[in-house]
Amino acid sequence: MPRRGGTVDMTGVAQVISKMPQFRRTAKLEVEKRLVLEKQALIDEFDSHKVTLEVQDGPTASNTSNTLGGPGSNANLYTFIGFGEGLNPVRPIRTILHTSIHTSSVTMALTKRGPSHVPVASVNITLPNENKIREASLMPWEPGKSWISGIEEGISGFGYYMYKKFEKGRSGYALQSKHKVRNAHFRPVPYLKEMLGRFTNRLLRL
Repeated sequence: MPRRGGTVDMTGVAQVISKMPQFRRTAKLEVEKRLVLEKQALIDEFDSHKVTLEVQDGPTASNTSNTLGGPGSNANLYTFIGFGEGLNPVRPIRTILHTSIHTSSVTMALTKRGPSHVPVASVNITLPNENKIREASLMPWEPGKSWISGIEEGISGFGYYMYKKFEKGRSGYALQSKHKVRNAHFRPVPYLKEMLGRFTNRLLRL
């Protein structure tokens, strides 16, 4: 006959479940499925950002990011930063976003909910390393400084920048003058750091 009455040690049951390999695997797979979507959303945001698009357009781009006075300013980020002709500066950053975001280990724990405990899986996620991003985005004429950080914090020298086709310019289109040629300043804009911040906040809600 079925046993009537008595109690079930739910904490003990939770401990058993938390030690089951399939529980870890299921938790990790579920997070990985969501992570794929969030990572693609981050990459799409990076690809569609005005700074990314302007830099990708090369030395003849318009200043659609409004960092150098806007589209009518006869200036652009590619030539101002001083990238060499034919270079794609955003490719290494996109590669880092593609390859450095993934799940790593799974940690199991029991969390008290009401009168009993339930098993909870914490899936650790590896994020892009700031040093790798900096090393992949070093400015051609200012060693040690990242152009990604410069977009967000400011880049000096705009007052001495001349946009014109020059054979000796790094990109073939710009030179730094020895004398100030304009009363204007570079305007920083939010960029990758802000994107990664929003991305991290979304991951915390997974």
